[in-house]
Amino acid sequence: MNMCIKNLLNNLSWNKPKSIQEDAIKQLLGIEKNKLVELVQPNGKDCWLNAAIVLKKIGYPDIEDIVFDLLEWLKDLNWPGAIEIKELLCTIPQEKLIIYIEDAILKAVQANDSIWLYWIKDLIETCQIMEKDFIDKNKYYVIKKLDFK
Repeated sequence: MNMCIKNLLNNLSWNKPKSIQEDAIKQLLGIEKNKLVELVQPNGKDCWLNAAIVLKKIGYPDIEDIVFDLLEWLKDLNWPGAIEIKELLCTIPQEKLIIYIEDAILKAVQANDSIWLYWIKDLIETCQIMEKDFIDKNKYYVIKKLDFK
């Protein structure tokens, strides 16, 4: 990597010229696997969309070590990059993804975070994850019984 990661992350900002953003995205595609977590909601929200684009381009299985971090990005689907992250998560094999989803459900329940649970439910529906796919059916029922009307 030509520039240090911190500078590249700053250059992801939508406040930078498009050419600088595109160059940062291109260079960050070569980021070391153990540094991928630095792309999870870096700096300010102005960098998040481009960071999500980088992560989506890197894709699974390279992002496997940060899947739970990516699920936390879904605490609010209105956050920049959240839709791209949701699309990325749906590319993960369901038998792998479900382990992280079940962990996220547990954390969201413990934190009493109904908004995060709502977006986890949205992810489950988008990825077409069914009851049979859950290891812990109780976690499925936590999501199933949610009513956000």
